[in-house]
Amino acid sequence: MQRPTRQNTDSVKSITGLKHDEIGVAIDPTNPSKIGGYLLPDGKRLQNGANGAPQGIPSIIHPQLIITSKENKASRSTMASRLGEMLIVAENLFGQRDHRYTFLGIEFTNDAPHILFEPNKNMIMQLHMGAMLEPMETYAEMAHECIHLLSPCPQRPVTILEEGIAEVFAYIYMRDTMKHELKPKPPGTAYHEAAELVAMLMSINPYGIKQMREEEPTISLITKSLIWKHYPMLDEGVAARLARTFVSDNCDDPDILAWYEKESSETAREQVAEAEE
Repeated sequence: MQRPTRQNTDSVKSITGLKHDEIGVAIDPTNPSKIGGYLLPDGKRLQNGANGAPQGIPSIIHPQLIITSKENKASRSTMASRLGEMLIVAENLFGQRDHRYTFLGIEFTNDAPHILFEPNKNMIMQLHMGAMLEPMETYAEMAHECIHLLSPCPQRPVTILEEGIAEVFAYIYMRDTMKHELKPKPPGTAYHEAAELVAMLMSINPYGIKQMREEEPTISLITKSLIWKHYPMLDEGVAARLARTFVSDNCDDPDILAWYEKESSETAREQVAEAEE
């Protein structure tokens, strides 16, 4: 994205140098969050949508997420400050993060929010570019993804337990810190199931997950037996479900599906062996 040198909407015709795959943005210098328009290389102007940006076109980031001043020493609304706050709360609830991994920063992409693993145990949090002008959406996505920073496990997909923790934590953080109620995922979806199961665990013992991590620090390596040890009142099937690989609705990732099928086969063999005993 290339920004025009003159920052007002009357300078549309004066913009030059845009390549065929670039889009210029006209903004108001007195209010950087206000987008005056999107400009194509031929000088044509695109109609702004309800969120200030045409469908499929990324916008400039909301200044609140990245701009502050050295005089501002208190809690700030920048992504960096909020993430630090989130990690403190998350560690208090669920245990310390794995310091062997290095967090590099945040990027916006056209993909769903996720953690990108880089060489040398480095990580990048990637958020959806649709949240660039919506701070509350950015904070909600960050709160979810910060759980995946606690105990990175790039060698295998995350479990229902870990994804449920991320969902519940995002809801708790946004409600208690940001005073913003997140809309729950629709009933019957994979994310809703994961959140419901973890919410049940926390209603029984809010620090049980933290206690489990003292024995197995990596959340997605926590087994059915360890869950059952700390939550003996659970049905065995519920404990087993929490330890399964998380498969989102309409998932087409071959690695995730292969993990899930492998677990299903192992479970079936165990059930046959138990029946024969």
